[in-house]
Amino acid sequence: MPEESVEKWVQLADAGGDLRSLMNEVNKHMETRTFLVGNELSAADEAVYKAIHAELSKSATDEKARLSGVHLWRWFDLIQHRCEKKGNLAMVDIDLNLSMEQMKIAASKEPKGEQRGLLLHVKKRKNWILPK
Repeated sequence: MPEESVEKWVQLADAGGDLRSLMNEVNKHMETRTFLVGNELSAADEAVYKAIHAELSKSATDEKARLSGVHLWRWFDLIQHRCEKKGNLAMVDIDLNLSMEQMKIAASKEPKGEQRGLLLHVKKRKNWILPK
């Protein structure tokens, strides 16, 4: 795991700057990844999770926010379940079940070449992601 990449994310999280910018960067970065750096939970994931926890807690029920950051929310939910025994942050109740129509809306906001990929991913995982 490249230490400079972990360091970059930890510094961004600790900078206390614009959280919206950080969340947008995480959302874009997580399009093709499970963790921020490498293939396992790292200090980068934990630092960013802690930095944005309060902000995402406020918008967990906002469907528009979830649709505009589907990769961020997926990552956040994974990390909160991996870190739940490590800290004192409350679990955020996130409904990741989106209808196919909602997924089409989210896909329409993706760059042209990636729209098809997001919808194919959803169709393959239909029973896992979408309610019946």
